[in-house]
Amino acid sequence: MKNLAVITCAALGLWALDCSNVLAQAPKTFTLKFNHVLGPKEPYHDGFLKWAKAVEQRTNGGLKIDVFHSAQLGLEEDIIEQIRQGANIGQNTDAARMGNYVPGIAVMNGPYFAETLEEVAKLRKAPTVAKWQEELATKFGLKVVSFNWVQGYRHFFTNKPIKTPDDLKGLRIRTPPAPIWQESIRALGAVPVAMAFGDMYPGLQQRAIDGVELVYNNIPGGRFYEVLKVANETRHIMLINFEVVGAKWFDSLPKEYQDALVEEADRAGEETSRQILRLEEEVEQQLKSRGMTINKLSERARSDFGCLLSDARLDACSNASFPLCSHPSYNDRRDPCPAGRSQPHISRSSLSERCVGGLVLRHFVGANLPDAHVVFSAHRNDRAAERLVSVAPLRRQLCSPARTK
Repeated sequence: MKNLAVITCAALGLWALDCSNVLAQAPKTFTLKFNHVLGPKEPYHDGFLKWAKAVEQRTNGGLKIDVFHSAQLGLEEDIIEQIRQGANIGQNTDAARMGNYVPGIAVMNGPYFAETLEEVAKLRKAPTVAKWQEELATKFGLKVVSFNWVQGYRHFFTNKPIKTPDDLKGLRIRTPPAPIWQESIRALGAVPVAMAFGDMYPGLQQRAIDGVELVYNNIPGGRFYEVLKVANETRHIMLINFEVVGAKWFDSLPKEYQDALVEEADRAGEETSRQILRLEEEVEQQLKSRGMTINKLSERARSDFGCLLSDARLDACSNASFPLCSHPSYNDRRDPCPAGRSQPHISRSSLSERCVGGLVLRHFVGANLPDAHVVFSAHRNDRAAERLVSVAPLRRQLCSPARTK
């Protein structure tokens, strides 16, 4: 536009006039360099390209997003620090890493916390999450554009079948460098090894690690089937991703550009997330054809993992208290703990069990109660009690409004 303005001035013979006003009126353009660690064949990369195209079209070229795959701009943690300084850079990251700045938000990537896209959608309207996002922006310079991107369920990929938590004992499992993931792996008896995404393949080749915990679509994209033999379907984390930019940079955008960036990110994220979940079965078959064994765990077997996944090393089958949501049909009949412990717990016929940050979270799975939630604490120390304060309001916001007491 500036070149066009200069040419127009020259053609009209107006060099005697000050053309600076004409040049100043030319619309300002903005560019976002967006980085992610995944390969170019991953569904996320296509999703980011669609997001970029939609934003450019909607802003008539005023805001462009250049997408860089395979961590071309640098390591995730380094990029996040650049973002905080106000650079025009974005990063695909997660709640666990954001928890390094605002600890409470890490629970969104906790084991067995969110299990469906519908639950993730409810989080978008939760006041507690909004407060965490505001704190990230105002105190740490990190603007969450969208967390409507779900990469699927994380499973353990190893070279031997994992049927119970005991099978993980002593194994060196790669995790991202975030406390909630590392402590979850440690609680299962494995040894967490913080390692960058791009270092996993050589790490497995050199036997620096014995396995990884990833989503299905990461495996063909990273060719991990060449160095791993077994996919163990623990589904221990539904991986919610965050698209983050600098708060200063975001605030410098015109309001209509801000809206375009956020709304098109949410739209592309939902489309990509649903595509990923549809593709999981197809990816399973692809991995089978490449020689991998698919180890499908029963619901009971997964509950054994849930009983141990607690960063405070609490007994997840302790007596429960502090119900935050209830329903007249709630059945508090007790039966033996699925992990073989002596303490009673709420009947698994009506509730499934999950453990997050020292809290036992039990969720209705009865056919007549698809949306109701119940939360209990099983804390025995001050640390767990503090987690109750931060997590309980969020879970209350996830309750179906008609059933919340």
